[in-house]
Amino acid sequence: MQILSLTNWRRLSLMIMAVMFLGCASGVEVVATREPSSHIRSVLVLPFQNMSRLYGVENNVRSPMTGKVFQTGPVAGNAAGWLTAELIAHIREATAFEPVSSSGLGEHVTEMERIRQPGVEALGVVADLGRRFRAEGVFVGYLYRYEDRVGGALGVDKPAAVAFELYLVGVQEGRVLWAGSYDERQKPLTEDLGRMGLFVKRGGQWITAEEMARTALDTLFDRLAGP
Repeated sequence: MQILSLTNWRRLSLMIMAVMFLGCASGVEVVATREPSSHIRSVLVLPFQNMSRLYGVENNVRSPMTGKVFQTGPVAGNAAGWLTAELIAHIREATAFEPVSSSGLGEHVTEMERIRQPGVEALGVVADLGRRFRAEGVFVGYLYRYEDRVGGALGVDKPAAVAFELYLVGVQEGRVLWAGSYDERQKPLTEDLGRMGLFVKRGGQWITAEEMARTALDTLFDRLAGP
């Protein structure tokens, strides 16, 4: 039997501590479902709605599109605007869709905010906006939580948390052709050993809300483009 030297014991202890305290696996939920959308080229991108601003923080809120319940949380600064810009960048870089000009869209945003009954009402408003802007599809997103980490990459007082959902609505069909959601508050690896792969991918570090949201969009658009 090989006996570990004191130096090797120290190294092993540090590795164990790194896994226990620096590991950052996730309680991530990624769902993507889709119908054929190859006939769609022009798309209108609606600004992400800050659901915490509309309904308050720490409330259970139903998705205007599906009725699925999300818990709202703090949304930092201009997170909704930043996420909208990132979405447009992903559409241009990762898809064959062509975003149409949204000049003058601001005056119609209140129509989305008035929606209270999920499903048919929301789909009707979204499809109508698409027709007004001569788009074949409409991307619509809802932001429920965007909290940045408090601390650094190797240790935090509070981890990052992001929750949003995203839909592609076919204007002609008047229904959702693709849907994706992402809901995560980063957790230590000791609380979620099943996420070892994600822990390694993230370099064993605590990430920012911006990094989390950008990775979420990457994942969702990989699903959109996949078979």
